[in-house]
Amino acid sequence: MEKELQLKADEQIKAYSKKIDFYTSEYTVEILAQKVSAGEYTVPEYQREYTWDEPRKCKFIESLIIGLPIPFVFFWMNDDTGKLEIVDGSQRLRTLDEYFKNRLTLDGLGKVRTSS
Repeated sequence: MEKELQLKADEQIKAYSKKIDFYTSEYTVEILAQKVSAGEYTVPEYQREYTWDEPRKCKFIESLIIGLPIPFVFFWMNDDTGKLEIVDGSQRLRTLDEYFKNRLTLDGLGKVRTSS
């Protein structure tokens, strides 16, 4: 009986499962900023407002400048609009856009010391 229930549950899961297609791409931060500026990506309404304060924005840009790894950015293709919606990474992409449009002044950053 238990095996029968397990098989039935597996069938139900399979019936309601959707195939998810995905791919990965690597872009430079400059290209990402250009795509944001060109409106290739949209920020859906369910995303929170642009909430990062100036120090956090500066620290993010500093991280990029010194080559620290940053988390992936995730998108979803909206078939109705034909555009990619930003699922995760909205704050980072908006900060990049602001920086490349010279609307962000890097303040409060320390000097990077090199070992001699």
